[in-house]
Amino acid sequence: MARPLHLLLLSLVFLNVASADETKLPPPDSKTIDFAVWDRNSLAAGQSIAGPALVEERETTTVILPGWSATVHATGCVIAERK
Repeated sequence: MARPLHLLLLSLVFLNVASADETKLPPPDSKTIDFAVWDRNSLAAGQSIAGPALVEERETTTVILPGWSATVHATGCVIAERK
């Protein structure tokens, strides 16, 4: 079962720790987007997930953007496609 999550930004911001004056911050008027959050280990082969969604696992998080969907392949790979 997915659990709701609220994210401030759709884009990712990478911080350059070596030079603080190069750090970019998100604009204050950013809109929020609700993402469903899935546990990767609970997904079965053939299961489809519509974006926006996050698929969490121990080593990484897969981001499925709005307008995209992902399907779990029989090998366990998560394959994302634009709708």
